[in-house]
Amino acid sequence: MNPSSLASVPSSDGKSERRTISRYVHRAWAPGFQAVRMIKIQDPATGRAFWLRANLLQSSNGFRKVAEIRAVLFSKRGSKEVQKTGLKQTFDLREASIENVATDRSPLDTIRVTREVRETTSAPIASIRIADCDFSEDRTSGRIQSKGRTLSWDLQLTKARDLSFSWVPPSLIKAGLTHVRAATPGEDLRATGWIEIDGERWEWNSALAAITESSGPSFAKSWIWAHCNSFVDERGEASDAVFEGISARDRILGLFPSPKISTFFLIYKSRHFAWNTLWRALRVRSSHGHTDWNFVAESGDFAIHGAVRSEHRDFAGVTYEDTDGSLLYCATAQLADISLSVYRRGKLETTLRSPGGASLEVVTASQNPYVSVLM
Repeated sequence: MNPSSLASVPSSDGKSERRTISRYVHRAWAPGFQAVRMIKIQDPATGRAFWLRANLLQSSNGFRKVAEIRAVLFSKRGSKEVQKTGLKQTFDLREASIENVATDRSPLDTIRVTREVRETTSAPIASIRIADCDFSEDRTSGRIQSKGRTLSWDLQLTKARDLSFSWVPPSLIKAGLTHVRAATPGEDLRATGWIEIDGERWEWNSALAAITESSGPSFAKSWIWAHCNSFVDERGEASDAVFEGISARDRILGLFPSPKISTFFLIYKSRHFAWNTLWRALRVRSSHGHTDWNFVAESGDFAIHGAVRSEHRDFAGVTYEDTDGSLLYCATAQLADISLSVYRRGKLETTLRSPGGASLEVVTASQNPYVSVLM
């Protein structure tokens, strides 16, 4: 069983119970596992952003068992290059725990694996804790050190709207063609609190935020992901739009490369649009390079034409390790630009934009030589 489905089980009185990962790791998850919670915070008005990632990993051979925290601070003033500061601290997996709650509100699914059967079960995550660092649905706090630098933070997370999205087409999960679960349980959050890096404090007051999470026996083999929850329309007026999209390649049954699967989520004028069935995911038109992503998604007479981009110099390079020991190279830009053109019956209705308010991540098996690796 994936530790995020085993590490904590509701007690008989209905309350959540926290248990350490290591109690289950040897007997329950022989093939290896990974579980991630990522929290991102942005303030386009001040040109600041904070990217925070908690990662639990047991390698397929069972030799490597670690919990890692990665953080990147982004800061941009005017038209200057984005300044980026990255820290990473690694812990033994025994210092990590997951708390589940007796509710089905979270879209995150995890996998139970035994020698006889592989079945899918739902295991909502309330929080991940690594040493003294907490990553919950409504708060994150902690302190890490790396190469003589110290980062600490304490941030309250509140829901501006209760929105969530599951990235993986349900038919792929039901058919057993993928065992990766990935979702955004908090699409439209606000963050209030502080971050302190080497004595310099950043204050945040209702800053834009979101939470994503994933789990499974390995990562996808490559993907591009974007998110934005702050748009203005052509008149410069605030829009209620929230957008998220991902285009990924995995391995079917862990062996064969899959076609590119692209899923999207959009709130527009209080209506929900989701392109996450297999039929819709395969019909989305998507193309991307190292610094930009263009796509077209249609739903009946409704369509969006999107473009997300950032400069090479504004990306931060982060290296991930997969459960088989291979490396993935992530280029993340948290002050990216996005535009969404909305069409109805083939006619342009409006164009939504967010200059410097979007997240864009490109993850591949080969390193982008134009992006500096921070960790």
